[in-house]
This record gives sequence, structure tokens and C-alpha cells, in this order.
Amino acid sequence: SMGSKKKYTNINQLIKSHSTIFLIVFILTGIYSIKTFSRSQDWKSNVTLFGHDVEFADNCARAHSYWATALLNNLYPEEKNPQLKKKYLEMAISEYRKTITISPTYYNAYLNLSATYIKTKQYDKALPLIDSVIPYVPNNADVYYNRGYALAGLGNNNEAIMSYVKAIRINPQYEEAHKY
Repeated sequence: SMGSKKKYTNINQLIKSHSTIFLIVFILTGIYSIKTFSRSQDWKSNVTLFGHDVEFADNCARAHSYWATALLNNLYPEEKNPQLKKKYLEMAISEYRKTITISPTYYNAYLNLSATYIKTKQYDKALPLIDSVIPYVPNNADVYYNRGYALAGLGNNNEAIMSYVKAIRINPQYEEAHKY
């Protein structure tokens, strides 16, 4: 006997004999195509994409962090209206706080939140955040740079210099820290 393998002479026979599988694949392809197309409407830029994601993924720390970073690095610098600039910073602070609430070990959010506090001259809020994260990321030059900046903002110049030196020890190419 020849075995149970069938040879299909044309595509119609193949489709007819596996019609259920083809129907399922066709439906799934359609669904995913629609989802992809609707998603592409949000993909005008990272700003629109991350702004959309925060609405639909409220418990996702990464979505809040990306949206805060987009506010801080994209919308804030390009905005001319001082009230809107201030609002973007406040929104970024709020989004980084949500990130930390959802994921207390998302250390980059602490660093970015402290940088946002520094940008808004809230050095007294930046410093405790930075100090709380140092034990978990002791070899991160950015942490020590931000710490130095916050300390300098508070008038503790000697401690600030020590933090900048620590940042340079961790990363000798750290341009910003060399300025102090």
C-alpha cells in the first residue's frame, strides 16, 4: 500500500481538505491586520504612541515611564508656552511616580524622577530619591551625577564635588561631571 500521504494536484483540493484550518488562519489574520492597522494610527510618533499606551495600560510601569520620558525629552523642550512647559514637567513627575508605585524596583524611574525634580529646582525632593536608589545601583554614574547636581542646588558644594568625583571614577568619560 502507498501509505496515507495524499498528493494534492491543485490548491483548491488542499484548501477543501483543510477548510477549517484555513478558515481559522484567515480569521486570525484578519483580526491581527485590523489590530495592527488601528495601532498604526497611534504610531505617528513615540509621543502619541506612549500617550495612547498609558490610557490602555494603566498598570504597566514601563508605559508610564516611556510616557514621562516622552513628555520630558520631546514635548517639554519643543514647547514655547511657559504654562504648557510647566504642565509637561508636572505630568512627567506624576508619571514617574506612578511608575515607581507600580514597580518599586524600576530604578531608572527613580533616576529620571530625580532628574525631573532637578530640572524644576526641587533639589530637596531629588536628593532622598537618589540616596534611596544608590544601594541598588551603586555603579551607575548618572546616580552620582544627579546627586552632585542636587547637592550643589542645595548649597552643599563639597559633598556635590565628592559625588561628581564618584561619577567620574565609575565612568571616566563622563563629560558633564568634568565641568565641576
